[in-house]
Amino acid sequence: MGVIKKILVTLSILTLLILILYFASDIITKTTGKVVFEGYSKNEFHDCLKTQNITLYMLSNNLNKSLSELQWEEELPYIKVFNCVDDKDYCSNQKINSFPTWIINTKKINRDISFSELSKYSGC
Repeated sequence: MGVIKKILVTLSILTLLILILYFASDIITKTTGKVVFEGYSKNEFHDCLKTQNITLYMLSNNLNKSLSELQWEEELPYIKVFNCVDDKDYCSNQKINSFPTWIINTKKINRDISFSELSKYSGC
């Protein structure tokens, strides 16, 4: 009876530790936008982004500075970026009136998004 009890206690502790690790990594990902346990490499992620229809609409007099403030430096080559300062009428016709606005495979998001959200919405 004592051995079975020790095994059950050990399994309970192990399960608890796994759950703590899972929730901690999820919180880190949501907070920082960085993935703790990546399912695949950055190259595979970028290859996937190339196949998606992703546009980021900005309103900036200094687009390079604004983009550098986002967490997307490595992903920017795979995302179409449109600066609405250059063509306000086009953005108005597209019903883009808050910035940044993301359109990812027809889903419109009127705010900046985290890395995990980019992954989720793009399917990558």
